[in-house]
Amino acid sequence: MCAATYERYFTRPRAAAAAVPPPPPPRSCRRVGDAVGVEDIARVAPGVYLATSDDRMALWEIDAQPVDAVPDGALYAIAVAEGAADAGDPVLTRLELRNFPRGVAFHPHGLFYDAAAREAYVINHAYARGGERVDVFGVEARGRGLAVTYRRSVAPPSIADQHSMLNDLVVTGPDELYATQFLVVPMLPTGKAGFWGKLRHLKGFAIVGTNRRAAAIWRCTGIGPKMATVRTQSFMNGCGKDRRRRRGVLQEPARTSQNLPVPPPFKDETCRPSPRARTIVATDAEHCHKRLAAARQRASRTRGTSQASRHERQITLGTPQCAPVAGSVKRAHFYDGIAASPDGSRILAGDPLQTLNPPPPPFPAPFPAPPQSAVLVFDRDAATGALQYAETVPLAVAPDNISTDHTSKTEAYMIGSIHAMDYLKVTLKAPHVAKTADLAGASGRGGATRLVRRADGSYASELLHFTNQLPGVSCAVPVGTARVMSGSWYSNGVLICKV
Repeated sequence: MCAATYERYFTRPRAAAAAVPPPPPPRSCRRVGDAVGVEDIARVAPGVYLATSDDRMALWEIDAQPVDAVPDGALYAIAVAEGAADAGDPVLTRLELRNFPRGVAFHPHGLFYDAAAREAYVINHAYARGGERVDVFGVEARGRGLAVTYRRSVAPPSIADQHSMLNDLVVTGPDELYATQFLVVPMLPTGKAGFWGKLRHLKGFAIVGTNRRAAAIWRCTGIGPKMATVRTQSFMNGCGKDRRRRRGVLQEPARTSQNLPVPPPFKDETCRPSPRARTIVATDAEHCHKRLAAARQRASRTRGTSQASRHERQITLGTPQCAPVAGSVKRAHFYDGIAASPDGSRILAGDPLQTLNPPPPPFPAPFPAPPQSAVLVFDRDAATGALQYAETVPLAVAPDNISTDHTSKTEAYMIGSIHAMDYLKVTLKAPHVAKTADLAGASGRGGATRLVRRADGSYASELLHFTNQLPGVSCAVPVGTARVMSGSWYSNGVLICKV
């Protein structure tokens, strides 16, 4: 098994290196900022971008770092001029996660910004402190800065215990999203630490090494807020103590017209419905009193209005549901980036190890020819959400996150491109270092690929730049028409290049 896996990922890729097109001529690139692991970037407004940041090398690859010891990640605002190629460098600012649930870890990965709702959907690997989840933030543009406020989470049981499984996502409507499955075998709640964590990781590696395409694209529905107005006879009027849960509770002694879920602002991870009727569980008494004071303040603002309007409130209905999409199963070894066509009729997903050719001699089955990188295209049924495989688009280098090219008048995408062999080398070296900074000298060539859909429906790709200035490139977004900005899944800063 080990010999076959080594043959697949090391010997044959080296032999196939000659088939990979040479990188384009060097471009003028500058690496700026110190945010670690800018995995994904999304454009919010002209000159203002939102990015995820986390020390994923420490989270996943460095043995000396248990999951609980890795600091939480962050969201960053990136301000950069979208004018000429010689415009100023990007400025990165760490954002405060307002109202984010206490006690929940934040290790962000893929990101999607829904411009219509002004919401950012962020994949969060929270492990034992929150599970696998998609956190939704309201985003407010403030000049060349941003303010983000936690609103809700998409964390049904079907994905909550699939730790580190998800990679990237795309929102296709007010109540639907698709997310890519990166790990065919999810991690334990404690991550890769310990014997069992490493064994589980090796199991996933063996599945991919034997050419078993076990990944899927997941579809989640019920992701948007569904509101209904009900009438009550009182507001929250006291704080008590739930001895069984040992947490503070907000008490509502008066009856409501229906037995429905708890209304905002209490509908979050720190104030959730209690099994006891008409109470709201808070994480501690101090938080309970703060929520109660806020509720009373809102109630005082309604004085002078009619009795009926004073006692009306909104509650949240419905729960998210997530499941693999049948048409995407066993099409890829693992999925990376994902995007939707402007009209929503197609879904594009990257597979860094897609095999396009049948196994020639002397490679016996089930080990095929050297793996190639590709983007898989699926036709999407808007009514049912079903996906049907349409075609495979080969790429020169492995794809990671896929972003829509907003500067193009036709259907086009920008893809973060990473050298697969460099990725394997750095992940094999990582367990032998103490911290991510020790990998600064490791080779990690990467760049940006532009994918365009022609008038006849076919796709054409162009490798815009490919350098080692930012090891581990994971995303690329156009900055105006003259530059491209890239981030890395583990290196510090962003790379801004002329194109």
